[in-house]
Amino acid sequence: MKQKREQAAKPEPSNESLLTRCANGDDGAWAHLVDRYKRLVYSAILGFGLSPEDTADAFQDVWIELHQSVHRIRQPEALATWLLVCARRRAYKLATKQRARTMCGLSETLIDPGQAPSDAIEREDRRQRIERALVRIGGIQAELLRQLFLTEPRPSYQEIAKRSSIAQGSIGPLRARAIARLRRILEKEA
Repeated sequence: MKQKREQAAKPEPSNESLLTRCANGDDGAWAHLVDRYKRLVYSAILGFGLSPEDTADAFQDVWIELHQSVHRIRQPEALATWLLVCARRRAYKLATKQRARTMCGLSETLIDPGQAPSDAIEREDRRQRIERALVRIGGIQAELLRQLFLTEPRPSYQEIAKRSSIAQGSIGPLRARAIARLRRILEKEA
């Protein structure tokens, strides 16, 4: 049990470390990097109203672009912004093609893919902090919080009880304790 806590408390590798390892062919680092930013990239693409196929293509294209550019990234701390801009440009390009088939004269000035919304980056940073805290919490409390707040669509207490073998009447009190514990962890990190 102690070993699990020590592993969970390990600091996350920096973008610089991951990019260096990716440049050296480390598949584990690549998987970690994709896992860290996949939600940010995907959410940036979703805002363009692409078909599911085009969304998947744009998502894949962003990671291909990063793979090809990993040696040229000069500011690893700005990787989230780099990925966001790349995702928006790729999605914009696909959206323009998609809409051009149905609509003449779509202006490229309608969307500025170069503008990086800092709120999306802040949301992703918060999500990562919460996920690290949930790893530290571990067990049934972390799983409950994930189901209650990070799963879409949000399951009912009845569905959670079925999935996790928690008595439905225990979910509320367990949730309150888990949130208090999460809050303490996040306050210590702040």
